[in-house]
Amino acid sequence: MNDDKFKGPNELFAQLAGKVNELIENKEQVAQDIKQNVQGLMASGLSKLDVVTREEFEVQKQILQRTRKKLDDLEAMFEKLDK
Repeated sequence: MNDDKFKGPNELFAQLAGKVNELIENKEQVAQDIKQNVQGLMASGLSKLDVVTREEFEVQKQILQRTRKKLDDLEAMFEKLDK
């Protein structure tokens, strides 16, 4: 058997433990990377949706309320004229 290809389970576990220790030591950077990736994915997904901001929604809501009031006023005026 070639020693370069198969080093045995002890060497494999030692390498695995080393990688886990690296991740633990760099947990802040790993957490930051994950956070950035998740934010990027969410931004990408939201950009594909047809959504508006809360501010835009509130503006449209106010416009609709004013339009509804004008319509109600016109309907009341037509009823008076119809009598």
